[in-house]
Amino acid sequence: MVVIDGHGRQLVRAATDEHGHYAVTGLPEGHLNVVATAAGQAPSVQRKHLRPGTVVRADFALLTPPELSAPSSPRT
Repeated sequence: MVVIDGHGRQLVRAATDEHGHYAVTGLPEGHLNVVATAAGQAPSVQRKHLRPGTVVRADFALLTPPELSAPSSPRT
């Protein structure tokens, strides 16, 4: 999990626990991009607006890209 600010700067990187949960604190207010990645999965991005004193939730379901999940067909 990576959080990126509106200027493209990485603010924080966090790992999920064994259940896929994560939490980060101390982020500035404003628009932020939350990026979820995992080996063999397509990354997923959510844009969130963070306001002071609020909790923002971003849930992800990562998918296997088609080029990794489909068996390759023989070329003739």
